[in-house]
Amino acid sequence: MLYQIHRYPAELIDVVSLTGGRRVVIRPVLPQDEALTTAFFGNLPSPARYDRFMSPMRHLPPDLVKRFTNVDYSDHVALVAEVFEDGRETVIAEARYVRGADPSVAEFAVSVADGWQGQGLASRLLDKLLCRASTA
Repeated sequence: MLYQIHRYPAELIDVVSLTGGRRVVIRPVLPQDEALTTAFFGNLPSPARYDRFMSPMRHLPPDLVKRFTNVDYSDHVALVAEVFEDGRETVIAEARYVRGADPSVAEFAVSVADGWQGQGLASRLLDKLLCRASTA
């Protein structure tokens, strides 16, 4: 199911410096992020994918990738954290919430690539999602 897309929440774009001075861009996901999303989840270790999907999913089905990248920025908001290395864009973390019929309740999920854990990325992503959810 594709959503009616509301205004892109550019106010959620941020550049943060992590421990050691590495810079990371945090931004809302876009429909054209399908390949980046597929690569991110495909590169997670099996236990991390199991924890995220409660299933030993080896590859994300194309319809799930579409749902993950075509969000409405209102009841479904997704953020990615990415780096640019060797001229390539790489997603290193992803977080989202999805509200159901009761707008005061939402499910959320966060995934951080192994090499980027312990640097506060999950907290930063969740803080941004919480701020967005409380104002939307």
